[in-house]
Amino acid sequence: MKILKKPVSVGMLTPPRQVIFIRESELPTSDVQTLKDAFFGAEHNPFVEVRCEHGYITAMVSDHQQSGWFMLTCTSGPRTTSKSVA
Repeated sequence: MKILKKPVSVGMLTPPRQVIFIRESELPTSDVQTLKDAFFGAEHNPFVEVRCEHGYITAMVSDHQQSGWFMLTCTSGPRTTSKSVA
């Protein structure tokens, strides 16, 4: 599972099923590519890890709008450590 490089502010997060909207223009190019790969990619793995003010959360990239917005649905977390760290 890939981790977004830029931390995201999610406010009062109450997982699961909390929806997060992220504007493409507020992310580095690598994070935009990570989200596009998760949503459109051939691997069929829509999950990414997001660092936020509460720790780490796992989210599914649910939608991508032509206007430059990604919609992520929180599926677990927050945790104090990343799932991607062994």
